[in-house]
Amino acid sequence: MQPAGRTPEELRELVSHGGAELARAPAEVIIEWAAATFGERFCVTSSMGDAALAHLASTVVPG
Repeated sequence: MQPAGRTPEELRELVSHGGAELARAPAEVIIEWAAATFGERFCVTSSMGDAALAHLASTVVPG
């Protein structure tokens, strides 16, 4: 039984196209793409010693 969400093949396709399209994009654009692509499944994790990415993501995609 396949879990809910995208198949491994679909995820590989996303990585392939997304990586090429976003190779030189600023972090904010990449975060916007990830939030639009993954919706409510989008999340950011980090250690408390490095909260810069979590802060940036919270400004681009509040909540």
